[in-house]
Amino acid sequence: MKLKRGRYQTNGTARMRLALFLALVPVPAANAESAADTMKSWGLLGKWGTECHKMAWGNDSPQPEVTFAIEPDGKLIYENSGQIGDVTSASVNADGSITVKLQFYRPNDHSRTMVVERIGQSIRTILNRNERNEYSVRNGIFVTTGKQVPPLYKCS
Repeated sequence: MKLKRGRYQTNGTARMRLALFLALVPVPAANAESAADTMKSWGLLGKWGTECHKMAWGNDSPQPEVTFAIEPDGKLIYENSGQIGDVTSASVNADGSITVKLQFYRPNDHSRTMVVERIGQSIRTILNRNERNEYSVRNGIFVTTGKQVPPLYKCS
């Protein structure tokens, strides 16, 4: 059946075109790494703080400031200064940094994207923005103060 001067074909050519198109469309791998696997292999899971490197020197245990953890039900969470959010995705970037997407529900519903880089044995946030592209950290600098984001060291 041909309609409007051959625009719709039912012969083998149309089927071959469809098969070729479907062969070229990327399909997610069945064994794609989960956000938890990505964060674990990158080394981000755990408690982090600006003073945690001093534990090796025998100082009192410092309080962690940021925590990335897997809850017993398998849910990934992020905690910073008492604010807890869900980690919705994590991916390693070409430069070795990691992008983490977060969803917070309290005190208000919002999402954030953060990019974290490794510096030796520490990590540092180099980008943190909300869904409206309002930055709290840009290029490793706090937008409100102009100060550099301090490195965080693993506490546990």
